[in-house]
Amino acid sequence: MLVTDIDTAPSSEQLQLWGRQIKDAREAAGMSIESIADALNLRASFVAALENGRGNVHMESSYERQHLQAVAKKLGVILNAETSE
Repeated sequence: MLVTDIDTAPSSEQLQLWGRQIKDAREAAGMSIESIADALNLRASFVAALENGRGNVHMESSYERQHLQAVAKKLGVILNAETSE
């Protein structure tokens, strides 16, 4: 199942996986955390937290989940709810 709208808070494991995918895509694109944050009007600390799957990004609000989706879209990352490593 591809995630187009994240309706509920993802698990910490899912956040960690997506964070690695986002970081890998950003680095492959040659972008810095600051440049992706600036392009989307986000705080660099938020993007860094996404990439690290840290617990301080709880994704409790739809606002935070929309930002996760925006970062993923900008980098061409497909968020897949059933991906496992």
